[in-house]
Amino acid sequence: MTKIDIVSTTPVETEQEGFLPYYLGDTPEDAEETYVVFSKLLGVMSSSYADHANGLLSDYFGEAVKGLARAKRDWDPTRGECKFKTFAILKIKNALNEYCRRNSSIVNIPHYIRVAHTYITNIKTIMEGYNIAQENIDFVFNGGSCPAFAFDLFAEKDYARIESELDKLKNLCKNSGIKLSDLVKRAEYVPSDMAYDESMSQDALHNREKRRLAAALVVSKLEDSMTPAELHVAHGIMAGHSYGEIGRTHDPKRSIAWVQKKVDEMRNKFQNQ
Repeated sequence: MTKIDIVSTTPVETEQEGFLPYYLGDTPEDAEETYVVFSKLLGVMSSSYADHANGLLSDYFGEAVKGLARAKRDWDPTRGECKFKTFAILKIKNALNEYCRRNSSIVNIPHYIRVAHTYITNIKTIMEGYNIAQENIDFVFNGGSCPAFAFDLFAEKDYARIESELDKLKNLCKNSGIKLSDLVKRAEYVPSDMAYDESMSQDALHNREKRRLAAALVVSKLEDSMTPAELHVAHGIMAGHSYGEIGRTHDPKRSIAWVQKKVDEMRNKFQNQ
């Protein structure tokens, strides 16, 4: 049975890594429903990786399905408060990153894609801090601007930041000759050098999400008074990076202990502001 033959009525064969009886579910019906719900996301994520790394789209799609199968296998609805989709995206990205490392010595990502990824992350983080639904976030990216009512919803500084990041995205589109919707699609999921962490639990993921949103609020309110090192750490947390990756991407490189110390210092510095 192939990785993506998920609607078969025959249970998957026992492999070194165990999965649910029908790969994406306990029954053929459950597996098919899961595949239908997540097929678009699987296609977007696998095609984004295939665009920027070596290999066939079908191979990346198969690895994306493997990540979804891991998410279905490991998901426990009684633990943590993160949504299954959030957990699934983590598992899918882990599987795709793992595949990139196994099969590509170097993954070349165009500079404008990396820059766009940063702008998109900044916009999404601000909006998620206000509990904006995903479909409304998509509406902003599709339209290229905030709707008028958002001016009253967001703090003035946050509204201005979103508009500024959107303008930067549109300039990237103009310079690279690509539509905004296509740029967002390419940049939202890109290969990462983040360490593969198949063991991350739902509780750990939930705590990471809380840290990310907390960092977004801190940056939104106190960005003007933060040092470059503090901004680097806060933006890294907002982007979902591990302390190890935050330290490695700092100039000069720093240790995990340094990042943890910087987080503690920031907490003490800003708790009364």
